[in-house]
Formats: sequence, C-alpha cells, structure tokens
Amino acid sequence: MLIEGSLSINNHTPQIFFDTDNDATGSNEFKGTDWPSNGFNYMMEFNTLYKYIGDGNSWNWEYVGDALRNYGNNTALEMKISKSIFQGSLGATIKVAAYYYNSNWLSAGKLPATANANISYTLNSNNSCGAVQKTESDSEPVLSNTKYQLESSTVLKTERNTNKQSNSNCMSIDGNPAEWNAMNTYGFARTGSLTHVKVADNSNEILFYIEGGLDVNNQIYINSDVNNTTLNRYSQSQWEYTGFNYLIENDELFVYNGDGTIWSWSPIGTVSQSTTNNVLEVSVQKNQLTNLSTSIGFAAASLNADYHETGAIPQSNAGLNYLLGTKDVCNIKSACLTINGDVDQWLNINDAAKNTQNTDGNLQSIKISDGSESLYILLEGNMDVHQLIFIDTDNDAVGSNEYTDSNWSLTGFNYLIEEGDLFVYQGDGVSWDWLPLGAVNITTSKYMVALSVQKYLLGNITGAINVAASSSDVDRVETSFIPMAEQATSYSPSSNNLSLFFHQNGINFHQAYQTLQSSANLSNSTTNEIYKAGQLIQLENGFSSPPLTNFSAYIENCE
Repeated sequence: MLIEGSLSINNHTPQIFFDTDNDATGSNEFKGTDWPSNGFNYMMEFNTLYKYIGDGNSWNWEYVGDALRNYGNNTALEMKISKSIFQGSLGATIKVAAYYYNSNWLSAGKLPATANANISYTLNSNNSCGAVQKTESDSEPVLSNTKYQLESSTVLKTERNTNKQSNSNCMSIDGNPAEWNAMNTYGFARTGSLTHVKVADNSNEILFYIEGGLDVNNQIYINSDVNNTTLNRYSQSQWEYTGFNYLIENDELFVYNGDGTIWSWSPIGTVSQSTTNNVLEVSVQKNQLTNLSTSIGFAAASLNADYHETGAIPQSNAGLNYLLGTKDVCNIKSACLTINGDVDQWLNINDAAKNTQNTDGNLQSIKISDGSESLYILLEGNMDVHQLIFIDTDNDAVGSNEYTDSNWSLTGFNYLIEEGDLFVYQGDGVSWDWLPLGAVNITTSKYMVALSVQKYLLGNITGAINVAASSSDVDRVETSFIPMAEQATSYSPSSNNLSLFFHQNGINFHQAYQTLQSSANLSNSTTNEIYKAGQLIQLENGFSSPPLTNFSAYIENCE
C-alpha cells in the first residue's frame, strides 16, 4: 500500500483501518470512525497491526503482528503486510481508510475525506507488481489520494555476493542510503521509533546504518572485544548482558572510564555521520578502538532533547554481536530470508516438525533453513507469553555442557534462545545454568516467531543439529512444546556453502550462493533435481543420477 501527501515520520502517525469481512454487523466490528457504515476488523499504527476485540465503539485492540513500512522524502509512505497476519479473515473484497495525526495526536488528514466515498478493493485484481489501482480522488488538502499495490509473490533468495567492487572504500557516509540496499537487516525492532540496524566493515572502518524515526540524539554502544572479560565496561544499560567500552553519541566518540555502574565517558574523537530523512549512517575508524578483536558487540538508541529514550535496537537483554570481516562493504551478501515478520517468504520451505496430535495447541510447526552465515528458524501457532528454542549443535547427549533435563530426554542441548537472547549451556546436564552470548535477530507476533542467529556464535557445526521449542504462560508454566517426541527435530545445515533445499511442484531445489558440492546418490529419485550456484557446482565421488531422474545443474543469479 502506498500513501502520498505531506508526511513526516517524526511528526505524524498514520492509523490505517481494514474491514476484511466487508461487514459492519456482529462482533469485533469497530464502528467509531468517520466512516460509520463500515465495521473495521484490523488497524495498523506505526508499523504494528492490531485486531479489534471490542464491542463496536470501545478502543480495544489486540496485537497480531508487524508490517513493513518505509518513508520516502516525507512525501510517501509504503507498507507491505503479509496476508497470513489477517488469520484467514480476508474476504474477496476489503475496505481501507486512514487517519493521519500530528505529534500531538491531532488529526492532520483523513482518506477518504467523505463518509460515503468508495474505499473498497478487490483482492487479486492486480497481481502484477506494475499494476496499480487508485481510489477515487478526494479534495483533502493533506493527503491527495490512496493507492494500492499487491505483489504477486515473494522470491526466495540464497545468500550471495552482490555489489562487489574493487575499491576498498566503495561505501561512503554521504547521505546515500541506497548503497546499503543489498545488505540484509542485522537487527529489527517491533516497537519504538527505531526499526532496523545494519552493520558492515572494511579494512579501516566499521559502518553502521540505523533506520526509523530518528530523534534529536542518537547513540551507538560498542563492546570492542566480546571475548575479553577484563575490559572496563559500562554494565548498567538496558542490555544488561552486554558491557560496552565505547559510545558514539551523534558525531562524538567516547571511551568508558567508570567503575561499570556510573555514567562516566571521556571524549576521544569524532566519527563520520550523515542523516537523510529516516536513515543515520555512521563510520568509526578501527584505529580509534583499542582492544579491537574479531568480534564486537553493539546496540543503538534514539533519545529526545530531554534524553528520554524513544527507540532502541535490539529489544532484548543483550547487544548484537558482529564478526568483523563477514560483511565487507565491497562484498555484500544478502540473506536468503529476511527476519521482518513476513512469513510468506517461508512458504517453499518444508516443516521440520509439525504438531499433528493437538491441532488446537499453541506451537504448531517449526521450519528451519540456513545460509552461509546464518541459521533461520520459524515457529508458527498460537504463541504464549514466553518461547524457548533449544539447539543441539554437536548431536550428542553425553559429556559436559549438554542440557538433558527437558521434554526431549534423548537430546543434549548446547544453546538456548529466549526473548531474543542467545545463551550457551554451562551446567551439569540438569541445572539451569546458561551463559548469555548476545542478541539474535528476531521478530514476533501472536502467531509466529521468526529469528536468525549467526552461525559463528554456535561454535563449530560439523554435522546435523537438533532443534526444539516450548511455549509457556506468564508464570512460566509450559503450555506447549514441539516436537512431541523424546528426540528434538534433526536438521542438516549447509556445508560447503549449500544454502537452501526445498521441494516445490515435484522439483527438489539445491541452491548455493557461491559453490555447491554434492556426493548424493539419486538412485531412488523420480523427481526433477535442480542444482543452482553462483560460481561453481562440484559433483564429487559417489554422486550418481540415474535415467529416471531429470537432473539439471547450472550457474545463475539467485534472484
């Protein structure tokens, strides 16, 4: 959906109402708007979608998920909402209307301008990405019209090399955020003014990209060496599991000189920065950061003139970790999946586990995928208050640091993800003894949890891993778990850059962004086998493809 007019991400807030059943009677139909003949079932505010659960006039909305949105030059607001978030309530025709408010929550405009204007849209009537249906024009002075655009499908991509250049300074802090387009989001926030953060580095500098409703003051906290516990660090931030020894505030760089609890920072220099609309770019020279290791921690916050926080990333108890050299700005790799709340991109990935015994339970399915850098996990179902995701990376239940006191007694877990934080097990197998490692990239709704975790944080993965999940209520009483077996779900991560495997319409797809190596015996296959890679396909000793298999292998772009 596209809204055009005089817009500002900092000063205005849209409220967009959706009537998904084309009905104004019955329960859960909000009628307290300027369009009284319509009953609205869903409402989007900022980038958050809510479902109406009131009596028709009360303001009673329940959070169900997030949408993608992007402001362009304060004249356009683009939005994309996964149809699955509407929980199957979409009829053939929907109705849409919008208010726009200023920073004091006073109405600055509405569409349509009259109560009886046509606000209907027929789904699937414009399937091509170039087709646009425009509603009737209104004489509203603030917002001139509303347009709708639906994408026909989401392309599933593998991790790959893009935007490769020979110049080591191919990205500049120059107010041109388009340079970052090929880079996947590193951190995502569901609430608050900040929405996305990206990070990259080259031989001389570390670069940060922060997107959202930037306030007057913007801060980036840095832990220059996540493996060194002796550094003097500030430990009293909202990211309590991470200590920071450097702080970037606006264009100044500070080093911490306190006792860990007091706010005491000394200025040591300046950094390059540029702000364009809702994007902040920052570059800090590596030689400005002493004790710089191969892995850093970082977090970002935005504050108003009174230094009250208005946005933060990540929204967890630990900062994000970044392995230097993995995202050279001249050798950017896109992610095969983007952790942004859009579950449609997972459609071609098979369920790793499915709860078939209790279809009314909370957790219904797990999907797992991976690329050369990240492991991706999607939980679907009715999420309770707390979700735990357990990972066994050594496929072993004996020895030290193997947590076995779970529903899956035959599996020893080495890692845990809880509320967006990653932990490694340090106990005797039964004790609840987990050491925090950092934040993961995660987004949640009432019906799903999607996350990605950098593979290097999970140690040396040499073979199959095992994954399981549980859901619990506000009192930490377990209400659901998956899989319903003594053994966690097994998954074989890509080796040698094998990025994705999925099955669609009788075809098995194997994809890699650079090199794909295979020694598979396809003697029992009666389907089409397609191997794709960005640079090289290497069929090793033992590989066989008999006449019954329609086998093809070729080099191509992943998109």
